[in-house]
Amino acid sequence: MKALSLTFLAALASLNLMISPAWAETSAEDYFQQGQIFAGQKSYAKAQDAYLQALAVDPKFEKAYISLALIYSLKKEYPKALVQLDAVLKINPKAAMPHKVKGLIFRDQGKFAEAIVSLQTYLKAVPPEQLKEKDRADVEALIAKLEKEKSAIPAEGGQ
Repeated sequence: MKALSLTFLAALASLNLMISPAWAETSAEDYFQQGQIFAGQKSYAKAQDAYLQALAVDPKFEKAYISLALIYSLKKEYPKALVQLDAVLKINPKAAMPHKVKGLIFRDQGKFAEAIVSLQTYLKAVPPEQLKEKDRADVEALIAKLEKEKSAIPAEGGQ
């Protein structure tokens, strides 16, 4: 019986050696999904790690950059968030979502002019057939609110 157990263990060990690395590797999508689960559980450090692992596997995985930017912005690490969003725009200059997220970050920083430009760019970048009417209305309302807030701030160096 002991010999059979050793033979079985040896067979298992040889199977592990024969597994193709492609089968054994976790895909960028797998890491991304793990990150989404962790983010949903508000385990932001684990989500951040999962998104970074996704990007290590696939450095052009746009959704991982955007999700990582959202994690950084939740942690108020705005410069890091903006770097992630700029990375998406470098990979895909026509991407729309980075502009929307940048607009929200600039709003949170009190940079209303930059927020307005980013949100307007978002509206122009989304193909019309993909932009939901509610999203358009929400973004336009936010732009209007930011324009009022911007005009309420005295100009620097002014009276």
